[in-house]
Amino acid sequence: MANHLEHFWFLPYSVEVKNFLKESLYLSAYPEDKNVGVYYTTPSRAFAKFIVPVINGSNLNPTVTVHLSSHQPAPGQMPGGYFKKYKQSKDNELVFETMRHPLPYELNYRVTAWAARQSEMDILMYQAMTAAPFNRKYAKIVEGQWMDIEVLNVQSESNLEPGEAQDVSIRYGFDIKVSRAYLPLNYEEYYGIIKETDVVFDV
Repeated sequence: MANHLEHFWFLPYSVEVKNFLKESLYLSAYPEDKNVGVYYTTPSRAFAKFIVPVINGSNLNPTVTVHLSSHQPAPGQMPGGYFKKYKQSKDNELVFETMRHPLPYELNYRVTAWAARQSEMDILMYQAMTAAPFNRKYAKIVEGQWMDIEVLNVQSESNLEPGEAQDVSIRYGFDIKVSRAYLPLNYEEYYGIIKETDVVFDV
């Protein structure tokens, strides 16, 4: 019987990217409970929730958002569609699964950061770039598979904000690349083992 998977779209990888940002970005000038806030959301939603109150007179805490911006089949890593693996169940019962090779993808995340001062932004960008450069990527194990994170394309985006926001906040952005993420495929289960056969030849 085929099992129809209900799989969240690259969710484990997105969680690890957010955790990477939370672990890597920190400003000692701010207390622990009001330090860099990291949120999985788009810049437009973050602006409405976090930056508009700043324009209205609130204090600006460093804010970072991240979202999955694109995904494509991992170059040169896509397997043939007919390779199968037979795996016995965990409870050592007579249940076998026919596994198909998962689909490898390359993921690209867009990160946007706001800070009150250029000096604070410089520190945040330094921390991001040194935490996952191209020759020493940040690595994790996700669902039994190797995952690496690379920070790319750091650039100023302050001119993308409305005029009043430019007066109170500095905005920068960068990309995070995950070179290999997997989408699982449906699998089939087989119960029991054939112990004997009854073959009749018609002569």
